[in-house]
Amino acid sequence: MKDFAAFMKDSAFPDIVIQMALRDIDSEVLATVLADQAEDIRELIFGNMSLRAVAYLREEVKDPETLAPGAIEAAQGHFGKLLQKHHETWKKEGAFPPAPEPPAVDLSSREAIIASFAALAQFVRRQGLLPLDDLRQSTTNPMLRQGLQMLVEGWDPLLLRSVLERFKESLLRAQELEYDLIIEGIDSLASRDHALVTEQKLRSYVAGL
Repeated sequence: MKDFAAFMKDSAFPDIVIQMALRDIDSEVLATVLADQAEDIRELIFGNMSLRAVAYLREEVKDPETLAPGAIEAAQGHFGKLLQKHHETWKKEGAFPPAPEPPAVDLSSREAIIASFAALAQFVRRQGLLPLDDLRQSTTNPMLRQGLQMLVEGWDPLLLRSVLERFKESLLRAQELEYDLIIEGIDSLASRDHALVTEQKLRSYVAGL
């Protein structure tokens, strides 16, 4: 696309059209789209993304000189087609139906977890990853929140898994410490220790943390 900035300004796409197109484009391709664009065009796109996704994308936008010849034009052409497709739908129907919400994740059992992620996989194939930010904000499970945040931000799958493995180790260490404190506390009660002795025994587990 020879003049992507003019295309965006002349078309005056409604926010909902831009949001629908963003659901269909890979974050790396979008970073290439914005590589040679002025801040006003970037802000037009960023205004339709989550704050975390914007922060990640800003870091991913590369110097145009480092990209292969024709890469920017090809990426912008792809995004332009997505915008036009969704714009035609919007003009024909007058409005888009409300975007479906991602299915809730039930972590109450192994079978529930399997069923929840199977439903999420189906949802993501149709709606993309960006809507998962709503699910992230509603969940209290720290591992799930971390994973969903990284998905929305577009992390590389291998790096994402590596970070989550470390996150898991940290959570398990914290849980193990809780159990150690309980065991030591029960043992101190069985020994009829003075309250100050019990406190010092327990504090020895968290010294330096």
